[in-house]
Amino acid sequence: MVMLGGAGQGSYSMNSLGGNETVFQAYYQPLLKFLRHYNFDGIDLDIEEFVEMEVPLRLLKSLRKDMGPSFILTMAPVAVALQYTDGINISGFNYFDLDSNATDASGKHLVDWYNTQFYSSFGDAGTPEAYQWIMRKGWDPERVVLGVLTNSNDGFGFVETRYVVETIKSLRKEFPGFGGVFGWDYFDAGMSEVDGGTEPWQWVKIIREALYGLLSRRGVSRTKMSHK
Repeated sequence: MVMLGGAGQGSYSMNSLGGNETVFQAYYQPLLKFLRHYNFDGIDLDIEEFVEMEVPLRLLKSLRKDMGPSFILTMAPVAVALQYTDGINISGFNYFDLDSNATDASGKHLVDWYNTQFYSSFGDAGTPEAYQWIMRKGWDPERVVLGVLTNSNDGFGFVETRYVVETIKSLRKEFPGFGGVFGWDYFDAGMSEVDGGTEPWQWVKIIREALYGLLSRRGVSRTKMSHK
């Protein structure tokens, strides 16, 4: 998959994918060509600039129409965006409203899952509480991925892996359909641990064991694991 947006703002502005139809097509067509040329499986829309809900809605509908139903569409909201309905988050729109409107003709959600950022003061991966809060708001656990920092140098809100592991195990027990984990970033994952650093592949193995160790005993296989 490929990610579009993030902290480097501008992808969704009025001068690009957030513009009128002419401007939108000028930026959308090269994106579409890029996705098809490299045969990506999907795209993650990480909107970290204030836009109207119609901006991601138009893009999601266009991608579903042009890339087909098997193409994976995900988004990367901060945790509070799935906790509050006031639209006060770094995307500037209400994700509850977006999710209700972003459906195909059969009523299926266009967004397959949300790579949710539980760091930078938007959510805490050190306990299950922030994730539980989102579940109480009616979100499907299969569609909410726990996003964590993998290294204290990658931002603020870092939680040591041992505590993340405990959170994962707790959530897996409470929500059998728990959506999985993503880590930002991979290249330095696990290297800043207080009790001794690990190589990135070892960090992935630790997280995998927290996820699939429980799953193997339950016979469940639908969990996502990714890095951004």
